[in-house]
Amino acid sequence: MFLDDVSSVIRRAWISFCLPQIRKALEEEEAIKAAAADEREGERLASELKARTFIRLKQTIKTLVGQVIEQYKPLHGKTFFKYFTSHVFAAVEFSLTYCLRLLPRPATAIGELAFLAQEDARFEAQNFTDMEPQILTPDGTLISAAPLALLQQQQQQQQQQQQQQQQQQGFPQHHEHLQRILQNTQEQP
Repeated sequence: MFLDDVSSVIRRAWISFCLPQIRKALEEEEAIKAAAADEREGERLASELKARTFIRLKQTIKTLVGQVIEQYKPLHGKTFFKYFTSHVFAAVEFSLTYCLRLLPRPATAIGELAFLAQEDARFEAQNFTDMEPQILTPDGTLISAAPLALLQQQQQQQQQQQQQQQQQQGFPQHHEHLQRILQNTQEQP
């Protein structure tokens, strides 16, 4: 029950309050940078705006979650309760830091999210742009899982099989092509 209540409050607050405030702050950041006479001054003013937004949103979330936590006073001494609440606050702080672009990528992981941040950094460092889903066939080859690529792969295999059959039978490839043309002309009135 407690987990659902906190999750619900966080979700609603994030969607209805935090995201609009974050978008507004990022739009204002661009406006400040464009209006500033000096690039450094624009960066400084934009950073101050984002820091104020970060502190305000973090405090709002803490207040909302704090109100939910107060309803569960018997759980306050439980280790799980303490761990969960600290994890929630760390997750909110991490999300705000990332969404407000206070750091391009957080230099160090925050709180209990250290492991997830390390995993994200490791995956981000890998280049997945040239990779696509693949299927392992019974003969041990990897083929693309994309439907078009799979169809093309099947067509190529069929063509290779036909070529092998032609070579085994001793017919040249152009002979097969000529036979197809002849059949097409006979079928047409």
